[in-house]
Amino acid sequence: MVGGDSAPSEPYFEGEKNTKALEYMKDFKPIKCWTSNGGLSNSGDVIEAINNGAGSLFFDGYGNPATWGTHPPWNEGIWVYRSQQ
Repeated sequence: MVGGDSAPSEPYFEGEKNTKALEYMKDFKPIKCWTSNGGLSNSGDVIEAINNGAGSLFFDGYGNPATWGTHPPWNEGIWVYRSQQ
């Protein structure tokens, strides 16, 4: 689970609340790379989770085929992102 505060003006971290997919994945132990728990501060955190054996990825944030990003809690000015260049 990779997410953060995609809409900092909202009173909750919507990128971390979208966990419905986990209800269908009974045999998976989720790793929560979230900005609020310190598990997501840069793209290296996601790469580390993959290298440690993540069997499925679920991203919630802003993205397209070349980049993905989100914000730390309540901070519109800072981005945590990965851009393919």
